[in-house]
Amino acid sequence: RPVRFQSVPFDKCLQTLIDERKARLRILEQRGENLRRQFEDVKVEPVAHEVERFQVVEGRIRIEQRLQSMCALARKSVLTVRSSSEVVRADTSGLFDMLSQGVKIGLRVRVITAITQANLEISEKLCELIEVRHLDLKAKPIPRVSIIDDNEALFEITTADETQRTSEEVALWINSRAFVRNLQAYFEEMWN
Repeated sequence: RPVRFQSVPFDKCLQTLIDERKARLRILEQRGENLRRQFEDVKVEPVAHEVERFQVVEGRIRIEQRLQSMCALARKSVLTVRSSSEVVRADTSGLFDMLSQGVKIGLRVRVITAITQANLEISEKLCELIEVRHLDLKAKPIPRVSIIDDNEALFEITTADETQRTSEEVALWINSRAFVRNLQAYFEEMWN
């Protein structure tokens, strides 16, 4: 039973490999049309919407960073309720400059704030491009909220006395459409 092998010339071996690959390609081409029809018949499930969720954001710096990044991605609208000191901070951080640039390309920005001596100059400057309304925020506790493109919101839980603000501030980032719609209704009620 010894098995004997005999080598074949390289050209013949190469041609055998080529012929084998061509035969496999012909079979794939013959089955290809059938595969196309089967693929077209496959039902594609629609992509599930993003899961609604919320996230706790702690600390003034992180809250401001989150608001900056949300506003940077805004395409349609930014609705926000800011305290007088938050208006000053937003101006010095460049937030209003970014929003003003967005307004020039179609972004609608509306700000509700308590206009005071501390932010009067900033508020006047803002009115050139951004819609601003005064609301006495000290008369009753009004939560700070920012709503971006009807998709997401940053709901801030603030202290009653703004002078006592600390790094322990907390905000909720929310992308629930139902919750965002309720916050929009809340904002519109204050706006009117």
